[in-house]
Amino acid sequence: MNIYIRTQDNDLFKYFSDQDYALVMARAEAAFYKSGEILCEAGTIPDSFVMVQEGELELFGSHSIGNIYPGEFCGELFFLSQEPSPFNLRAAKDSYVLRLGFSELKDLIEARPELMARIQAAINDSLCLKIIRLTHRRNNG
Repeated sequence: MNIYIRTQDNDLFKYFSDQDYALVMARAEAAFYKSGEILCEAGTIPDSFVMVQEGELELFGSHSIGNIYPGEFCGELFFLSQEPSPFNLRAAKDSYVLRLGFSELKDLIEARPELMARIQAAINDSLCLKIIRLTHRRNNG
């Protein structure tokens, strides 16, 4: 059960106050990717969260694993583990994203450790949603 109340549209920072959200978003960088363009290749170690503003991203290996939609993010596994990605990430459609480097976020968390609990709650929510989507897709063909 989550103890936080959603205050933002961005899934990663949905439990941040307006002030904390503005602080972290000032560190994010905007990027545009054309459909089919690779954002992260399998075997590399991701260094940032990718938050979809418009468009759609796809995680894939030998087949499609799942998609990331506007308002959602990816990178949570690598923020927590710093392991190489076992899959690729590409733009499924022309996509506008925000990237937030793990180092920038870690600096913010060092200054404000209480924010990590809010980020962890959002990451837990995201992982549950992704598992539900994958399970539903497998069960419904």
